[in-house]
Amino acid sequence: ESLLNDGSAMVLYAIAYNMLMGRTYSPEDVVVTLVQNVFLAWLLGMVIGFVFFLWIRAANNRFDHNSGVIQVSLTVACAYFSFFLAE
Repeated sequence: ESLLNDGSAMVLYAIAYNMLMGRTYSPEDVVVTLVQNVFLAWLLGMVIGFVFFLWIRAANNRFDHNSGVIQVSLTVACAYFSFFLAE
């Protein structure tokens, strides 16, 4: 819920900022912009999640006790990478 609220606030802030700079928006433009950003964020999250899922699965070795450390490290790296890419 908070991610949706924060994401919506960022999109609406960008629209309000552009309106202050002189760009005009119709209500349909606002809805289209919101839907586009939601869909693209979802798509980006699914792609990054799938890539890191495959990478974590490849690092899984039940006979090596260090594979858990690698998996946790990749999970944290996934969070940082997705944040960096989205910004």
